[in-house]
Amino acid sequence: MAIFSAMNLWAKWVETGHDVKNIQKGDRVVIPFVIACGDCFFCRLQQYSACENTNDGHGAAMNKKQIPPPAALFGYSHLYGGVPGGQAEYVRVPKGNVGPFKVPPLLSDDKALFLSDILPTAWQAAKNAQIQQGSSVAVFGAGPVGLLTIACARLLGAEQIFVVDHHPWRLRFAEERYGAIPINFDDENDPAEKIIEQTAGAPRRGRGN
Repeated sequence: MAIFSAMNLWAKWVETGHDVKNIQKGDRVVIPFVIACGDCFFCRLQQYSACENTNDGHGAAMNKKQIPPPAALFGYSHLYGGVPGGQAEYVRVPKGNVGPFKVPPLLSDDKALFLSDILPTAWQAAKNAQIQQGSSVAVFGAGPVGLLTIACARLLGAEQIFVVDHHPWRLRFAEERYGAIPINFDDENDPAEKIIEQTAGAPRRGRGN
C-alpha cells in the first residue's frame, strides 16, 4: 500500500468521529506529526513520541532487539505505523482528542502552518541548548528549521549567532533577516575553529537543516 508523505499538517476539520469532543467541523487545526493516545504511561508523562498504543507496525529492526516501538507518525513508513501523511486532499486523524489543537483567529494560515513541526523543533533545540541573554550560538544548516532556530535563539537573548551552510542565498537571508554571522563551509576548512576564534569559547549548540 502506498503511503502519502508529509508530516507538517495544517487543515480545516471537515468531519469528526462520535467520540471527538475537542474539535468541531469547520475548525482550523494544527496537527502534530506524532500520534499519541493520551492515556498510556508515557503519554501521562507528556512523552508523546513514546506512546505505547498507536504504532502496531513494530518493524523488523525493532522486533529483532525486542525494543518497544515508538509512537506512530504521519507520513512515515510502516516502521512508524504506516499512517498516511498530509500530501493528500483529505487526511484521517487518529486520536482526534489528543493531538490536534485549534488555531486562534488572530493567527493567519501562513503563520499557523509552522506550528505543527518545524517551529516546535527549532524552539526545542534552542531551549535544550540553554541559551541565555548574551549567549553565542552556532546553527549548522540554514534551511527552514535552522532559520527558525536562529529566530528562537534571538528571542531567548542570544547575542552572537553563527550560521554554517554552503548555499549563498540561505546564508545571505540569515544575515539580512536575523543578523546572523554567515560561514560557508565550502570556503572554510574548519568552520568550528573559525567560530571559536570569534568567541571566548565554544558556543552553545543549536540545530538546523
